[in-house]
Amino acid sequence: MARKTFGIDINEERIAGVLVEEKAGEKNIISYGHIPIKDPKDLAGSLSTLLEDFEELEASTVIGLPLGCGSLRNITLPFFDKKKIEQTLNFELDELLITPFDQQVIEHITVGRQNDSSQLLVAGIEKQLLEQFIDQCEAHNVAPRTITLRTLVLAENLLLSHSSAEDFLVLDVELHSLTLALVHEGKTVLMRKLPLPDVMFTITPFSWSEGNMEISDIEEAKACIASICETITNCIHYFNHESGLSVNPKHILLTGSLAQSDFFRANIESDLGVPLKQCNLLEDINTAGGSHALDDEEWQPWKFDHALALALSGFSKKSSMNFLKGEYAPTLYFSFSKKQLIQAALGLFLVLFLATGYMIYDYKKLTRVSSEIKQELRTAFQESFPGVTRIIDPLAQMQSKLIEIENTAASTPLFSDEK
Repeated sequence: MARKTFGIDINEERIAGVLVEEKAGEKNIISYGHIPIKDPKDLAGSLSTLLEDFEELEASTVIGLPLGCGSLRNITLPFFDKKKIEQTLNFELDELLITPFDQQVIEHITVGRQNDSSQLLVAGIEKQLLEQFIDQCEAHNVAPRTITLRTLVLAENLLLSHSSAEDFLVLDVELHSLTLALVHEGKTVLMRKLPLPDVMFTITPFSWSEGNMEISDIEEAKACIASICETITNCIHYFNHESGLSVNPKHILLTGSLAQSDFFRANIESDLGVPLKQCNLLEDINTAGGSHALDDEEWQPWKFDHALALALSGFSKKSSMNFLKGEYAPTLYFSFSKKQLIQAALGLFLVLFLATGYMIYDYKKLTRVSSEIKQELRTAFQESFPGVTRIIDPLAQMQSKLIEIENTAASTPLFSDEK
């Protein structure tokens, strides 16, 4: 039976969707698309526009939110017990979060253990924002199974697709946003949205023109890249200092619109001093697209990698982070499409129809056999007692006659004194 999952990637630049089908153990991309974000303050409204392009969606849906939608913290708690972590976490975050914790949905993953303490990566999404996305989905008859963080899911999928056990850094650089995910010993230990240099918004040394990345000012562009690399380096150094770890990524996986610029890639690699490679999740995991669905010229990894990772995560039973919990948890979830449910209903109807038909046939057969037995009893009674003309229940009447004969025989003496 085929299973479908739909990954929806939401960031500050665009919303992308990828529909993946798993059949006979093979996963195929059967549909995909994206739309630009017109109003970054109304991401939920843009989600509605994307869902209109995917009508009659019959798939398990996973939504990935940008890091800017939530609050991220790395904290350490002095115990390992999961229940204690859940009970203590909200109070620990109370002084760290701008929005009160009771107005947020808090999720966390354990990224390490050190000196009898748990090191946690914690994320919080405001309930009001979460409800906006849920409402837009419900308006289009879509019940999301998971709402998580796009950066986390991409990092996890890249980790699965790379055989190397080396630490690495995932950089997502757009014209107006910069996010990173640091992977250490097989776990995503750090995620942050970092500020871009002011000149990226004022002078704008990078710009799109007819599908190509253009550079208007080489020197300003170099200065921007140098500033970005300094911000990244400081972020990792601060994390190492606070966590007590020593994480040094051995390579960088770069995605986002600026990853399309040879100039940007070369300078990032030079300034950070770490080998760099462009992200291409589809190529890494060898997922083949359907012949009618995947056009190599239209498929652009930097646009669809996150959505593809989200769709692939939908085949897993559990997500490492899912903000649909507590009052927002789905009450019931079926991974069956409408077509599959109709087929199952028809199959059940056919079974019931055959069962009913067999019962009717069996009843008629038993009725015929019963009539034949009654007729045989009637015939046997008439032959045994021809003097009886009124026959109502031959079996009961025959038993009565036999009792009379037995009683008569018992009352007749074998010897008599009369001569």
